[in-house]
This record gives sequence, structure tokens and C-alpha cells, in this order.
Amino acid sequence: MWRADVLAALTACAIFVPECVAYAGAAGVPPQHALYAAPVSLVVYALLGSSRRVVVGATAAVAVFSGATVSALSSDPATIVQLSAALAVLTGMILLVIGAAGAGFVGDFLEPAALVGFLAGLALVVGVGQTAHLLGVDAGGGEPPRRAWRVAAELPDASVAGAAVGLTALALLILMDYFLPRVPGVLLVLVLGTAASSAGHFARHGIAVVGDVPAAYPALRPPDVGWDAWVSLGGGAAGMALIVYAVGFSLAVRLDEDPASAGPQPGREMAALGLANIGAGLVGGFGVTANPAVSAAAAKAVPRTRLMPMFAAGIVLVVGASLTPLLASLPQPVLAAIVLFAVRGFLAPSAFPRDRRDLAVAATSLVGVVTIGLLPGLLLSAALSLLLFLGEATRLRVARLGRLPGTHAYVDVVRHPAAEEVAGLLIVRPNGALFYGNARHTVAAIKAAARGPAQVVVLDLGANFHIDQPSLDALDRLRTDLGRSGVRLWLAHVHHGTADAVARSRLADAPAWLDVDTAVRAFRASGPQAGTRRPDG
Repeated sequence: MWRADVLAALTACAIFVPECVAYAGAAGVPPQHALYAAPVSLVVYALLGSSRRVVVGATAAVAVFSGATVSALSSDPATIVQLSAALAVLTGMILLVIGAAGAGFVGDFLEPAALVGFLAGLALVVGVGQTAHLLGVDAGGGEPPRRAWRVAAELPDASVAGAAVGLTALALLILMDYFLPRVPGVLLVLVLGTAASSAGHFARHGIAVVGDVPAAYPALRPPDVGWDAWVSLGGGAAGMALIVYAVGFSLAVRLDEDPASAGPQPGREMAALGLANIGAGLVGGFGVTANPAVSAAAAKAVPRTRLMPMFAAGIVLVVGASLTPLLASLPQPVLAAIVLFAVRGFLAPSAFPRDRRDLAVAATSLVGVVTIGLLPGLLLSAALSLLLFLGEATRLRVARLGRLPGTHAYVDVVRHPAAEEVAGLLIVRPNGALFYGNARHTVAAIKAAARGPAQVVVLDLGANFHIDQPSLDALDRLRTDLGRSGVRLWLAHVHHGTADAVARSRLADAPAWLDVDTAVRAFRASGPQAGTRRPDG
């Protein structure tokens, strides 16, 4: 059982440890500070998180955001180290408080399609930087389009030898994934690349290598900053909390393949990621979240238990304490190829939704991340998710119902033309719960449907387990308007919470039935009717 977990941990660490070195530079701190945080964040999430496939540690998004936040406050290297740790602690505290308060449900309002787009945009952000490393050119700063243009402009100056090494590594990874999927290609390419670099002295031929990394192991190193610095970091911490949670939760959802589980829980993920960041900051590291590239690589090895991150933490401890010299000869182009290979899945066509609406949402989120930045793109995704939710909640579709012959089931007559309606009786059902934001629109749709020869309108309130006063007032006005035309309003499928609210309102005397079928029988028993009719009759 543990063999798959150990293999997954080795595969993850093959990318994870070198990435720690690379992303420490993006955060503006020495590489050992990433190795300080790695074992702590791995263990904390393994104990508290909801996914056995997620690997938490340094990532491009959080490292870049952290570096940009602290560099705006100080240019002193020692101060940046302390500010980075403080930012991680403060980010973790924000997540922990939200999760402990039971407000993790806010994550459910993030449109899944928007999260798909965010991850794809993040993969492009990482991809541009890693392509520059593979070619041996400088991508510069700014947004991905500007950096991509600069990489293209510097192609004539690219390192031919470095590009050959990186493209060879990438080709090997793709071929092994296709022809030898059970072989740990990432680990094999890493070993081959490091061995070739040592034997061929790649650094002498102009091929960039990772270089010397001091030995590192976690110890308590609380951030040494003043209260004014904590206050100044507040806005950045809130933004980084959004990125940490969006990446972590969306990745946990993407990698969840356990049909017996309820899936990742927002509150639990917030608490786990929050404590992982607090732990990382207290040992002198910087912000962490779920690492898409490492998690995707580990997931391919199919870990069977939650021990995989524990094994990975042990490997990182050993590497950080005594094996960091082995990283010195690792070619940067090989590392770039491994990262590009690992994140390719987030850009695969199969990762995107097929529904046109959801595809448009994902595309908008992706474009936002790529063009205006990670945090603004994430905020755009969240705003778009909220607008879509409000738009759908406030524009309910009102269906006319009829009975399927030979059954007691009442269904939408548009979707089921064989369904029979009762002459003189109009049965309608909104496709969602009534509330103050959609009551006016829904009542107008019911009035429009009731313009035919109906004696009674039966409103199916099965979607409402509670109803607010503005909705009750709107229904009372509907009853009054229908009454002017001699049409009565009945209610059906009224749940207890809704029934209690109705009983306290002016609708207390409106006939209310347990279900639609009972209302139909009551209507038939109330007097002679012309029988049933088809929807077009």
C-alpha cells in the first residue's frame, strides 16, 4: 500500500524541491527559506486538509504576489525575509478566522468554470516564465503578454545548448507519458539531467544550473517586524488569502476522485491552508498553497493514503539538511521542462467546460488573469461568479405543469408534450426559490401565463423551504390581480418553514395543499370541469 505513496512522494519532490529554490527567488528571499517552510506546510495540510493528492508548498502565484507585496514596503534583503514571513502568518490568520467562523461557504459562490479559467491563466503565467528559463532568456517583468513578447524578441539570443537540453527533457517526458505511463518519468528525467550536467559540465557551456543551496531545516523563527508593518501588510494578506484559497480549493476539487467522499469542504480547506501558512511563516518561510504542478505530478502516481505528503515532508527534510549539494548541478532548462509538462493538463481542452455559458466564464477568467494580473483576475472571477449567481437567481423560469398519463407525476409541458393539463386549472412552478430579488419578475411571469381560460392557478412552492415577507407581499398582490379576473390562487407543495410564514401573512386564508396531485383532486371535486387537455389544446 505504501509503495504507491512513496513513489508519489518521490515524484512530487523531484519537482517540489527544485521549485522551492526557483520560487524563493520570485518571492525575493534566499532559497533555504522555501525549504524551511516546505516540511511544515506538507505535514499540516496532510493532517488537516481534505485531499490526499494535494501537495502544499511554494507556488509561482503566491511567490510572485508575496514578492511584489513586500518589495513595495522595503528593499532591504533581511527586512524582506521578515516581511515575507509576517505576510504568510497574517494570510494564514485571515483564512483560519474565516474557516473557524463557518464562513467557508463563501467558496461555494466561486463559479467552478471561473476557477478552471483561473487555473488555466495561472498555468500560462507559470508557462511564460518557465519557457524563458528553458530557452535561457530573460522574460522581464509585467503581465504575461508583455513577458511572452519579450521572450519572443529575445529568441535570437537564446542559449541553443540550454534549449536543446530543455526540449529534449520535455520530449522525453511526453514520450514516456504516452508510451510508458507507469514509469516515473519526472524522476527519471531529473536524475538523467542532473547526471548529464555533472558529467558534461553544463555550467561551463553556458547552460544555467540551480547552483549552491545552503543546508536548511525548519526551526522556530517568528517574524521580527513592528506593528506598523503588520498593518501595512493587511491589504496584501487579504489579497494573498484569496489567491491561496482559490488555488488550493480549486485544485482539491480538480484532483478529488473519491466517489465515496463528500468532496473538499471550503471551511476545512480554509483552516488547513491557513494553518499551513501560519506554520510556514513561523519557521521563516513565505506564503504557501496547493502546488498545481507538483500535485498533478503526484496524482499521476496515484497515492493510496494520506501518508504521501508525510513521506514527501521526510524527503524534503533529508534533502534540505544534507543533500542540497545535489541540486547544484540541476540544469534550469530541465527544471523548466518538468514544470511545463506538469501544468499542461490545466490547459488541455478536456479541462474546459463544454457548455457555452461555462466556457465563456472560464475564458473570461483566463483572460483576466493573463491581462490584468493574478489578484485582479481572481477578483474578476469572483465578481463574475456573483453576478451570474444573482442573474440566475433573479430570473426564474416559470414552467406550466401537466400530468404524465398513467402517473401522478406533474412535469413541464414544454419538455413533455404528452403531459396533460386540467381544463380550467393552471399549474405553475418556478425553477428556483422565491425571494425578494426575484419575486416581482416571477409574479409577472405567472400573470402572463394565467391570461388563458383558467379558473384556478396552483403555484408549486416546492423549491421554497422558507419565504421572505417581500415575496409574500408579491404573492398577495398576485392573488388580488388574479381575483379581478375571477381567478383564484392556490398554493401547493408548501414546506413547514414556508407554511409558517404564510400563516402569519395576508395569504393565511389561501388554500394550501400538500402536493400538486392533492390540489388537482381538490379542484376536480369542487365542481364540473371540461376534462383534460393537451398543452396545445
